[in-house]
Amino acid sequence: MVGAWSIPIAGVGAGSAWASPTVVMIAPRDKPKVAQTLREAVKAQLSDVSLQLRVQEVESLPSPADCRLASARKLAGQRGVAAVFWFDPGTNRVCLLFAPDRGGRLVNRRVTGSGEEGRYEAVAVLVRTAVRDSHLPRAAEGARPGSPRVLWPRRQGRGPGPARLELELAYGLELVDPAAELAHGLRLAAQVNLHRHWAVFLGFRLEARVVVDDSDGAVELQRYPVDAGVRGRWWIGALELGARLGVGFAYSRLVQRLPSTSSNAVGTTSEWLVFLGAYGYVGVRPVDRLLLFAAVGARVYVVNAKYGLNGGTVLLSPWPVQPSLLVGIGVDIF
Repeated sequence: MVGAWSIPIAGVGAGSAWASPTVVMIAPRDKPKVAQTLREAVKAQLSDVSLQLRVQEVESLPSPADCRLASARKLAGQRGVAAVFWFDPGTNRVCLLFAPDRGGRLVNRRVTGSGEEGRYEAVAVLVRTAVRDSHLPRAAEGARPGSPRVLWPRRQGRGPGPARLELELAYGLELVDPAAELAHGLRLAAQVNLHRHWAVFLGFRLEARVVVDDSDGAVELQRYPVDAGVRGRWWIGALELGARLGVGFAYSRLVQRLPSTSSNAVGTTSEWLVFLGAYGYVGVRPVDRLLLFAAVGARVYVVNAKYGLNGGTVLLSPWPVQPSLLVGIGVDIF
């Protein structure tokens, strides 16, 4: 795994980012000939791929190189970086770390070749094959070295620079009380991305009425919940994983009916409910701008109520914690 070593990298800061799609080669200053030869080999192999090669110098690599280079993860997380790699000629091992939006995969291979030059060529071929297989864009056919490179197409909501605004449409079910009464309806939400991993959201659910009746009469509960909060998301391969935490208010309207006058309401009350919502979700993107997801979580009602007939028999006793399921789609707007 990556993470045990922490080697200072010149020019790397929290806000730094490469200006264009880039493969970064970490090169030790104590082996300048190795760095120069390897750079030329990799540059030649990437000449037909729409990526640039950058060299980032370090004082020295850990020995033996076992892919435990924490600063490589920092580099891989920068905007515009497709992958980071480094090579230890002492052990003939190459380590290649893909950026998180490319799945964060780690390649650790021993290379062989005929002589010193052959090993460097084998490293270059391995790097080229790895980035090619990760579906990086190819340069236009016939493009010449040094000509303008095609920018990395943005994987909306997944790669560097996610969509600024996303809309969500989902169908939700919520277990309201121990009698297995369900609230259900369509949820509409808008999300504004503040960062590749973080966003704020505002949502509203169109809920159907919850109706409970017995021989004494019936109650009909209609809720209009609105919630807002923050969402975080991360990626494991093709899967998008996320969590959402928010606070909400629900305008609640209760209608009471008696059997003898079932067509007419005999009492109507309304009140405001307050709740916290927490959900985790998993999703996939069949196309760049579309997310299919399923979420599970719960609403925790800080202000709740029980419902009965004119202060008498309680027909509906909602749980303070109400489990919830959502299935829906997200669409990137811009």
